[in-house]
Amino acid sequence: EGQSMDALFGWAGREMDICAKVAERFPKNYYAWTHRAYIARTVYDMSSRDRNMGFHNQEKACSFLSAELSFAEKWLRNHVSDHSAAHYGSEVLRLLLMYKVGMVCSGD
Repeated sequence: EGQSMDALFGWAGREMDICAKVAERFPKNYYAWTHRAYIARTVYDMSSRDRNMGFHNQEKACSFLSAELSFAEKWLRNHVSDHSAAHYGSEVLRLLLMYKVGMVCSGD
């Protein structure tokens, strides 16, 4: 289980790097932001599926989503008319809030 979570976070990090490069090269790229949202949802789904995955992995998932929210905020400061990025930021915020509520509700 630990190896699969490490592989998930490794994959997600590589994919996010690619999405950032595509968005920089082609501003307001709907497909880059949609793929980025898919990755964030996959991390959320995989990490919230099993609440017994260990505190370290739960913290890693929360840190991942928090970093993505920060990335979106920074991006939007420099690209104020990028509606795809704004939608992505709202999606990541929703996932992060659901994850944190789930951690509290499950007694973690």
